[in-house]
Amino acid sequence: MKKLAGLFTVWCVLQSGFWAPEVVAATLPETLQLLKEKLESWQVEAVWPEVLDAIEKFPQDADLLETASHIAYHLGDYPEALDLMKRAIAAGEENEVRRGFALFIEETI
Repeated sequence: MKKLAGLFTVWCVLQSGFWAPEVVAATLPETLQLLKEKLESWQVEAVWPEVLDAIEKFPQDADLLETASHIAYHLGDYPEALDLMKRAIAAGEENEVRRGFALFIEETI
C-alpha cells in the first residue's frame, strides 16, 4: 500500500508540470505565438489568465499589449481592450492598425 501511495505521489508531481499554463515558462516570442494561436482558435476565455500573467512579466511590450487587446475585445471587455490598445500605442510606435483598432473599440463602446 505504501508503494502505491508513493507511486501515486510521484505521478501527481509529474502530472502537475503538464497541467501548468503554457505561457508561464515561455519567453516573450513564444508567449506571443501561443496567445495568437489561442486567439485564432477562439480560446479566449481559457487564455485570459495567461494573458494577465504575460502582461505582468512584460508590461511594456507593445505587441503583447496589442494581442491582449484583441483577446479582451473578443471576450467582450471593450473598456479593457481599449485600455490595452492605448497602452500598446504608448509602449510602441503608433501604427495605423493599432490606431484603427483603438478607434473601432471606441465606436463599439
